[in-house]
Amino acid sequence: MLEFFLKPVGAALVGAALAVFQPGIANAQDAKPKDSETARMLRTMHGYLKTNDLAFRSQFSTNDKVLGGSRSGVAEFSVRGPNLFRVNISGGGRSELFVSDGKALWVYRSASRKFVKFAAKDSVLGTMYAATGLMFMPTRILDAFWTVDYLETVDEDVRIEPLSDAKVSGRDCRGVRVVRFEDTFDFWLDPAAPHLPCKLVGKRSDGSSEAVTTHVFTWNTKPDFSAATFQFSPPKGAREADAF
Repeated sequence: MLEFFLKPVGAALVGAALAVFQPGIANAQDAKPKDSETARMLRTMHGYLKTNDLAFRSQFSTNDKVLGGSRSGVAEFSVRGPNLFRVNISGGGRSELFVSDGKALWVYRSASRKFVKFAAKDSVLGTMYAATGLMFMPTRILDAFWTVDYLETVDEDVRIEPLSDAKVSGRDCRGVRVVRFEDTFDFWLDPAAPHLPCKLVGKRSDGSSEAVTTHVFTWNTKPDFSAATFQFSPPKGAREADAF
């Protein structure tokens, strides 16, 4: 099904993930983070995300504290493995649509009324990386989910740290932090299985920038995708271009 966590696209891109930072207070049961209840919750979440169709909505805000610039808005995701997705982002006075039909990735920007076509890769995340720079925010969300897979394989570079619980949109959610290289990912997970994220806050600091992004999620666990979900139909008046 949805094996978008597989087929890594290279160590340099692994370090380019979405990150997270927020002070946390240790949960008492997290004395051994890798064996903690929240670590098991992360693994359950990861198993669900990589084997099911995904439909979720993110209320997001992002800010680069060094380079400046910010944006807030809504991102809506429909994802089906191995390489189908539709992502619609709106906010900050502009909108973007990203559609992969498994053969091609289409990127449409409403402001310019232009769309660009890329060849699709053999995974969701690989296809998103094909449009590097254009799919920054969507790729960072999936990078954060993907990072959990590294807990078992890069023990010295990826670690779990305790984080205080929080109430998110009226839900009591469990906090857990995952640190990978210069990236930090703070998850607040639904206590009910499959422990889908209530909230994700990411921070990445590489010396040249310090980007912080916050996502509050709403999940549809029974999506019913139509054939048109993963098809791109150019809006009236839109024109194809080689680049934006």
